[in-house]
Amino acid sequence: MSIKILVVDDHQLFLDGLEFILRENAFEVECVSTIDDAKIFLQPKNGFDLALIDIDLSGTDGLQILNYVRSEKLLIPIITISANLKPALISRCFALGASGYIPKSLSASAMIGAINQVLSGINFIPDNLKNAISQYDQKIERLSKLYGIRSRQLEVLKYMETGLSNKDIGKKLFISEATVKSHVATLFKAMNAKNRVDCLNLARIQGLLD
Repeated sequence: MSIKILVVDDHQLFLDGLEFILRENAFEVECVSTIDDAKIFLQPKNGFDLALIDIDLSGTDGLQILNYVRSEKLLIPIITISANLKPALISRCFALGASGYIPKSLSASAMIGAINQVLSGINFIPDNLKNAISQYDQKIERLSKLYGIRSRQLEVLKYMETGLSNKDIGKKLFISEATVKSHVATLFKAMNAKNRVDCLNLARIQGLLD
């Protein structure tokens, strides 16, 4: 039985190249370019074994798909793809449930190796990024314990930085506006902040928004 892979990317040239490489390696492939289409294909009835998701989708946020998979408790492993090599973003992907992170600079053979590793049940992080990500995770864990902030509240904090309203943050995270308000209130209390601007400034000083 062939392995079915869903690819989510809105750059047609990259999508075509990725589809060709995967088919050359005997994978069955379905390609989509929007989050709405991804949600449809990610349903268990469609039988995909893995999803490759570009988190740099134009006009939206590929991380939203990770939040969707998490909220729906879907068991399909996700590998995120990006040209961004910042430890904070990579760590964020894994915190949201990603099983792998593939830089767009990775070779085709290395990418196939990463896919097979994830399919075998082992998370994939490029060797040259492991140390930086580990150091970032340790720093965030230390700061989170210091301020009593959990991973979901960190996620809300990062969306607050983009200027989204509580309602829009809720849509991104697939949680209610009331739940977002609760997380924001916890953040204000933890940071001893009076408002959003104050909270974000204090979070930056403490390194929570690197």
